[in-house]
Amino acid sequence: MVRFAKTLPTSFIAGKLPLVFAFLLEALIAVSLVHTHLLSPAVPQVAGNQGYRQLWLGNVDGPGGAVHLFEQALQSEPAFPYRWSDLGEALLTARQPDRARYCFQRAVELAPHDPQVRLRAANFYFRNQEIEPALQMDSTVLQQLPDYDPMIFSSYVRMGGDIPRVLELGIGSNARAARAFFNFLAPQSDANTSGAVWNWMEERGFVTVPMALARTSWLLEKSLPAEATAVWLRYATPAGSPYRKTDWIFNSGFENQWTGEGFDWRVDPCTGVAVVADERIAHSGRRSLRIEFHAAENLDFHHVSQMVWLSPGRYRLRAWMRTQDLSTDEGVGLNILDVNTAALTGTHDWTELASEFSVRGAPQIARVQIVRRPSARFDSRPQGTVWIDDVELKRLP
Repeated sequence: MVRFAKTLPTSFIAGKLPLVFAFLLEALIAVSLVHTHLLSPAVPQVAGNQGYRQLWLGNVDGPGGAVHLFEQALQSEPAFPYRWSDLGEALLTARQPDRARYCFQRAVELAPHDPQVRLRAANFYFRNQEIEPALQMDSTVLQQLPDYDPMIFSSYVRMGGDIPRVLELGIGSNARAARAFFNFLAPQSDANTSGAVWNWMEERGFVTVPMALARTSWLLEKSLPAEATAVWLRYATPAGSPYRKTDWIFNSGFENQWTGEGFDWRVDPCTGVAVVADERIAHSGRRSLRIEFHAAENLDFHHVSQMVWLSPGRYRLRAWMRTQDLSTDEGVGLNILDVNTAALTGTHDWTELASEFSVRGAPQIARVQIVRRPSARFDSRPQGTVWIDDVELKRLP
């Protein structure tokens, strides 16, 4: 700090008061002198703060304006990249883009690995309609760390232009950033934009199985079941699985934990019902689905389901069910397209339930559900346990 001995009280100079007060007073004097333009050049941070104040007030050019103050700060700290960035922003506002560009180039040269310096430079390029260098500048930040992903992706969406250019220059070979950008776009993008990014990622091998499951669910929500089916078949179908070959049910034996995504089993919460995988009792394999009813009300249960995409033809839905002490007159069965299998109550060993139905006209989406309809009787609150295994949906010749 520059010393102002002539301005300090003699009591400080003589050491009669603590030294810390001397430094505080010295700083206040420095600020005062800058405000009255008696100190030149200004203390860099003071001049910088004043520069931003003038920039926000719209006072850019002329004596005491933002450009002048940032130049003062830069003269005191020419090796500090933020001083160059500050001056660059003021010069761009003053409609001096060539000088501003030079300032941001100098800032990046002085701090080539500082993400904030690069973000500010990218922002300059975007504001000056220089899209390609802006994308390239931001892409280096994405390679360093994910902290600035939302900020960068927002700039890509607002100012980056067409998606192919954003992907090639702003993402490039960065698989992590590609996945993050896709997830950022998903809630707000239309099918065309989302599809373009997805196809670009597929070409580069950036797609993961969890992404494909989420993508399938998104396509189903957008009423695009054919596209959802194609993604599901490429990424979710295990090798050797009969799914979509002889059986339209995914994870038909509940051998794997369900995800709730895409065409997998979905289990929604239901008060008075517990749905779990049972590894002790199974019709085949090592697991079955166990549903325990301990309801305090007359349930309309349809909370275990799976979506299927069916082309025209005749089908048979079949499952094996086991029950123990299942109360009320309304049992548990399966439903698809308003077609129901038989429903079991009481206690039964493994029993086959089956029903046939037809799909006519165009292909359509359908939902396979495990259901228990409300009872019309006074004793209507279901209690007991149901096991379900080997659910099949096959197309008949």
